Amino acid sequence: MHQTSEEAWAALGLDTADHAVYLTVLEGADREAVVTARTGQDEEAVARSLARLRGLGLVGSGADGGVVAGEPALTLRRAAGRLHSLAGELLTESADLQALHDRAHGPDRNQPDLRVLASLQETQRAFADLLAGAEREVLACVKPPFLATGDFSDDEHDQLDRGVVYRVVYDPEAVEAIGGPELLASFVRAGEQARVTDAIPLKMFLVDGTRALLPLAGDEGVEDGGALLVTSPGLVSALVALFESVWVRAWDLQAPAPPSGLALDDRDRQIISALRIGATDDAIARRLGVTPRTVGRRLARLLELTGAATRFQLGWRLAVLSEETQEDPAATGPSSGVGRLPHTTRAPGSV
Repeated sequence: MHQTSEEAWAALGLDTADHAVYLTVLEGADREAVVTARTGQDEEAVARSLARLRGLGLVGSGADGGVVAGEPALTLRRAAGRLHSLAGELLTESADLQALHDRAHGPDRNQPDLRVLASLQETQRAFADLLAGAEREVLACVKPPFLATGDFSDDEHDQLDRGVVYRVVYDPEAVEAIGGPELLASFVRAGEQARVTDAIPLKMFLVDGTRALLPLAGDEGVEDGGALLVTSPGLVSALVALFESVWVRAWDLQAPAPPSGLALDDRDRQIISALRIGATDDAIARRLGVTPRTVGRRLARLLELTGAATRFQLGWRLAVLSEETQEDPAATGPSSGVGRLPHTTRAPGSV
């Protein structure tokens, strides 16, 4: 069986051994002993499988006391209908279960619209619940220091596939912390709308225009900072407006890419590597064994050729270009050393 088929049979309460017994009966084995011989299973296992199949109405007793399979078009349809009915009951009960969850964990009339989360554990749990509950849109301003909350890349990808919009503004230091421009480019390709600015006023995560989490860093580090969980419609609307003002001023990472014919030599690639770690012109010059003036001329040339306005934009665009060059089988020239990184560290999956 393929994976989907296995999951479907498991939903009926049957495993691969049960499926093998069922197929054997369908193929004409009309005695338990025959089924045992053909499947290679022991007698007790075959008896248990047949009991489960009888319970679902997929097999029955023959006229002479043997075993016989019903017509799959009828028996499996009946079993699937029962699953559909059970799913409907679960959906009906979901409203009551959600109310139970909200009374235990969510804001209600007895809780304030602005809650202080004093502990690291409270903040991490609130963050996980916030992102997991996203239905339409996640807005985030991301900058260090981070709380260790795990890897949420799979959750984000699933939500992007479902149509949830992610718009994220990164601080340049956050870009380096998550793996650099190349990794950030992979997030953009997955569907995330990303921008960069060094003018993020505060870290924030806003979900569906109804809830917000504002992580706070204490004097002793991130672990003593806690967070604010906001559900007040007025306050959340004000935070959304603040996010939008940051968004429009931030640099769009989906701006036009550098010219595909831009040639990079080894020295340019060394400069790219140095830019990514924030090296100054003097530091780059020492690393290359040239004068700062030579570095300045090279940077000016690359800025002009790529249309970048800042050193960060230059590093981003050249990293993207370098990555595309590595992925192109027809590309020539030495490897840049700025290739794709594994998709492991995640933002905004770090508070």
